[in-house]
Amino acid sequence: MSEKLPWHLAPTLMQDRLVEIGDVIRKARGEAIELYNEELGDDLWALHCRSYAWCRNRLIRASEQAEFLWLGIVDKERNSLVFAVGGVAVRFMRGDPDDPSDKVLRVALAESQQLSLPFPGSESGGLLWRIVVETHVHGAVKRIVCLGINELTARAEVYYEIPTKGDPGGGVGERFDSADNVNNQSPPGVALKSSRSVKNG
Repeated sequence: MSEKLPWHLAPTLMQDRLVEIGDVIRKARGEAIELYNEELGDDLWALHCRSYAWCRNRLIRASEQAEFLWLGIVDKERNSLVFAVGGVAVRFMRGDPDDPSDKVLRVALAESQQLSLPFPGSESGGLLWRIVVETHVHGAVKRIVCLGINELTARAEVYYEIPTKGDPGGGVGERFDSADNVNNQSPPGVALKSSRSVKNG
């Protein structure tokens, strides 16, 4: 497991900022789960689509608040939001941080312009920064990991599990603790495994 921390390579990726981002994501997913209703036609695909949209829009809204002056939006692409933490391009997605999918490794156009520009005094040039959200079968957040991936080697040089801020959700998702409550089949196009797995440094 990598012992490097995000702020070791990209100083603006401070722990408190990552915790705030994780908090936004946890709360958005938790509130989306509260609206889950199979009787009205919901399934896992609908749940994850709603959860992603809520996380995306909450991050965009947060970037407009005074307490998030360090958070910026680089590209509002609906299916591939790119935001910036102190100027560092970051993307988020649901998946397994230990075996990222091809979409985790995919480079957005907005990111490509930054990859060849190392931060002064650091070794962060060339790293893809990802916030990977691993969920339980019912959709609740299991853990959120910040990955710093070397695009050329597909190797995770940074693997940092973002700690929880307080008690996000306050028990949200408890009614989905049993896999029997929802279809256990993964939604199409979500968290697909990659034959090009990332190894932790």
